[in-house]
Amino acid sequence: MVKDILYEYDSDGNLSYIVDIQTSKGYRVNNVNNSNFKVIEQEIFDYITNERIKNTKTLNRTADVINKIINFKKELSVEKVKIFLLSLYFLLIPINVWLFIHYSIFNNVFFINSDVLLNTNAFVKGILMFVVGIIFIHEGSHILIARMFNIRIEKIGFKFKYYAMPIFFVRVYPTSYTKKKMNIAFVGLVADLLLLMTYLSLYVTFESPTLLIALNFQLLLAIFNYNIFLPTDFTQSVLNYFGKSNLRNEILSYVKEAFKGNIKVVLKELGIIKLGFYFVYTLLFSLVWLFMLINLANMFISLLR
Repeated sequence: MVKDILYEYDSDGNLSYIVDIQTSKGYRVNNVNNSNFKVIEQEIFDYITNERIKNTKTLNRTADVINKIINFKKELSVEKVKIFLLSLYFLLIPINVWLFIHYSIFNNVFFINSDVLLNTNAFVKGILMFVVGIIFIHEGSHILIARMFNIRIEKIGFKFKYYAMPIFFVRVYPTSYTKKKMNIAFVGLVADLLLLMTYLSLYVTFESPTLLIALNFQLLLAIFNYNIFLPTDFTQSVLNYFGKSNLRNEILSYVKEAFKGNIKVVLKELGIIKLGFYFVYTLLFSLVWLFMLINLANMFISLLR
């Protein structure tokens, strides 16, 4: 029998999803009943065994340690967690808006004076403070909610998304529970607001250049996280809410096939309206990516000067 397998069951207690830890792949199980369960299970296990020969990943040690340390004895209610996160989210929004308005710091945030930017010590410390907040609060919140639902963390790391955007990330193992995935993504938006409130409160108290730098980067991240043309927390929350978690990949895949010369096949399958929407989305995604790439390049050039 194949080892390192996770099982998920539907509301009736039937096996509905199997996750292979070694290859980080999920397999949906349909129409399982007492008569054919063993047959279907064995077929899937045989398939998993063959897949492992072709694609076996090295387990992330950090993620493995976290899975062992953060281990809830009882899985929390998805609905209760959702209500708590939504309540916290709609509480933090007016608090942050009030802090901005009450202390009149819009100009300080959007128009940083040159003295602050040229203060290398404050700039570096501000960046470090921002990064620490991202790792322990933002990414940590994704980990905590995932483990509350007994979903294992696959990997924690850093990469350049689309070869340009530097990001820290948390990747969980596949799951068929879209509401769980929605909560895992949405908590990132809550964490952004919590960090924003923290930096705002500290800045109005101490008026430190370091805190101003951290506040600016956190505000940019909080705004950026609502970009629907990239796989942000907001995008993933909405797509999972509607049960369309793979929509972005589907759009890009169909457009790629169309550009390969298979446009007639794609058009027949999607229809002209849907394909047109896919093309518009891909175009806007490309423009956003180019805009970010140009701005990152300009920022690095300015720093080098």
